[in-house]
Amino acid sequence: MSDEHTVLVLGGTGRTGGGVLEQLLSRGVAVRAIVRSAGRLPAGAAGHAGLTVVEADLLSLSDDGLRRHVAGCDAVISCLGHVMSLKGMFGAPRDLVTRATTRVCQAIQALRPAEPVRLVLMSSVSVNRPGGLDTRRAGRWNGRSCGCSALSCHPPGTTRRPRAPSTAPSGRPTRTCDG
Repeated sequence: MSDEHTVLVLGGTGRTGGGVLEQLLSRGVAVRAIVRSAGRLPAGAAGHAGLTVVEADLLSLSDDGLRRHVAGCDAVISCLGHVMSLKGMFGAPRDLVTRATTRVCQAIQALRPAEPVRLVLMSSVSVNRPGGLDTRRAGRWNGRSCGCSALSCHPPGTTRRPRAPSTAPSGRPTRTCDG
């Protein structure tokens, strides 16, 4: 990737998202980041010329506002997760990743981009039973929900179930990596 590309990062102040921000910026990629607190950005990313920061609660953004932030992006990388505390894991919003992914897919569909927007979901939130099938969420975000090219990444060891190839509604194949 080069500075010709723009990537929207969601959850850029966490451990994973901060690393993603720093790597993209070090490669010359223009990055937009929607974060709840700009003060928690990694030192290597804060103030970088290639970074545009939007300080907002993603679920509180209007549909038009979210579309404005997605517009012109080649990819969206979601590193959203819950704070590792009792309140963070069991408090509101308990369905943050699902709701955010739904909204991003809807924004991409509404924009009708000429080229597919890649959606990378970096999360273990959907893993209910490591080593086994999560019957509550099986196949929910395997690229079928939006007309974008999707790559679903799962942390190593979180799934042992082979995944069947699938296609997005656009007919483009989706890919899945399992660590």
